Amino acid sequence: MTTVGTSQRQISVRDDLAGLTPYTAAAPLNGVMHRLNNNESPYPPPADVVASMLTQLKKTLEHAHRYPDTTVTDLRDSLARYVGHDIQPAQIWAGNGSNEVLLQLLLAYGGPGRRVLGFTPDFSMHRQLAAITGSQWHDGTRSNDFTLSASHARSVIARVRPHIIMVSNPNNPTGMALPHDTLEALVDASRDSIVVIDEAYHEFARTRSVVPHVHEHQNLVVARTLSKALALAGVRIGYIVAAEARIRDLRMMALPYPISSLAATTAEVALANAPRLLEQIPAILDERDWLRTELDARGFPTTNSDANFLLFTGMACAEGLLEDFRAAKIAVRDVGPAGWLRVSIGTPADNRAFLAVLDSANSAHPTFTDS
Repeated sequence: MTTVGTSQRQISVRDDLAGLTPYTAAAPLNGVMHRLNNNESPYPPPADVVASMLTQLKKTLEHAHRYPDTTVTDLRDSLARYVGHDIQPAQIWAGNGSNEVLLQLLLAYGGPGRRVLGFTPDFSMHRQLAAITGSQWHDGTRSNDFTLSASHARSVIARVRPHIIMVSNPNNPTGMALPHDTLEALVDASRDSIVVIDEAYHEFARTRSVVPHVHEHQNLVVARTLSKALALAGVRIGYIVAAEARIRDLRMMALPYPISSLAATTAEVALANAPRLLEQIPAILDERDWLRTELDARGFPTTNSDANFLLFTGMACAEGLLEDFRAAKIAVRDVGPAGWLRVSIGTPADNRAFLAVLDSANSAHPTFTDS
């Protein structure tokens, strides 16, 4: 436990936070040549879109002596147009990445004595946010093949009776999409719960979004980000789509001026040019499907990903393979489950460098792919 001491007293963090470690997105990237660890877009925004951003940023900087709009009105207007499905700006709230708006949600609806339910493996930040807000975390777990059935979801919800349910779709770290009947079960079986569907990777998926159901279900919250498909990871814009009543509650939790005027301007230009930014997705998906075929052929089974990354296994020692990647200046992630590694889809050059390390490891260790 971290303490700050004087001769008179000791000051420590809350008892329930003892042992909690800071969330670390990745290992240091000094010298890394192929960044395949954070599920970012491997491609920057097109040059003409960047030029438009710079033009608008110059205008914004001329007013940098003023605080930004605390209600982020223009950005919410842009997000509503992008999301579609007759979603109105009053049904959207934005923040410094989707993690920030999810924290606001747990501040509003979680806390001591309140239960948060997840089904791991899933995005580890959900559990971290529950801990930070003093909420009780309950793990419903998934099947050994990482699937989540409607019947299992209903059973766990009935037993735990959670105040909040948090599920990513497509799932992180597996990339697998939930069946529609499971999504329906999560919402229908938990009318007394806030149901958060984290759609950070929706633009890469072959499945439908649950955003249209926000109009029917007051308890449904959809979290999204501009970091992945729109190639704005460095700008840090995330948002939530929900009923107006939920948005009003979240705004009470937000600090003043939640998004800088520079980030908001950049995001608005990106959203106005969304078709141009989304043109990069087919190339990423083609590389994903190609890489999956190559991994399977080499004896490294993968999950059926609907995202811009793959989870793969088949190695005798995951840590040993990570060392091989580090030596080759390639960053991948060990995010669990045990014996699996996650690789983001990069450029063709990135992906072939990644495979070259696997081929070298196979040659050096004939039993390398024994599962």
